[in-house]
Amino acid sequence: MTDTLDEKLQHLAIAAQQFPLGTPERQRTVHQLLVHLQASKKLCRPSCPRQLLGSYYEIYAIALQNLFKYLYKRIEAYDPEKATVLQWSNFLLTRRFPDAIREIQGMKDAQNVRLDKIDLEPDLQANSRNSIAPEVKKILNFLKENPDGIFTKLCVNELPNVHFQLIATQFLSGYKWHEISQQLNIPVSTLSSFYQRNLKRFAPLFKEYLLL
Repeated sequence: MTDTLDEKLQHLAIAAQQFPLGTPERQRTVHQLLVHLQASKKLCRPSCPRQLLGSYYEIYAIALQNLFKYLYKRIEAYDPEKATVLQWSNFLLTRRFPDAIREIQGMKDAQNVRLDKIDLEPDLQANSRNSIAPEVKKILNFLKENPDGIFTKLCVNELPNVHFQLIATQFLSGYKWHEISQQLNIPVSTLSSFYQRNLKRFAPLFKEYLLL
């Protein structure tokens, strides 16, 4: 790792500490920090139980999401006298991995909830942006209605404008993950994991809406 990366990460972390929680400046600065952390490819890869190796991608994405939430809320805890930002982030990521493993284990132990008409896999979404199944159109209408704001309350990395409604609408409309990732400047793994976890959460509501 180069000193340039260390200095860049430290500069962003200290800059983020200057802005109060909830301000756009803090959101932007922490987001830049997260982008640089992932782009460095220096974040650690903690181990997981052998039986869950097939779910490692999703476990890692959940752990990253939890790390990013912590950095956004508790960036003031960073002390440059004790560690570099990367060392601190890797320590936090390792500490959050067991929780991510337990979350995946809980999902696997729970009843497999899927939509009857909408699959979670990308190749089963709309064939193109001009060819959307009637059931998918119905779900898109439901997302637009956004009753009680339920679809805009869940956001990626605490970014208020990057919520489930936006991501689900784009994905179900036929956009590919790499296209959404480029548009939002958020890694595919983060977007995909966020979408899949919350789609399962909203599955009962979607099923009920499809029956109307």
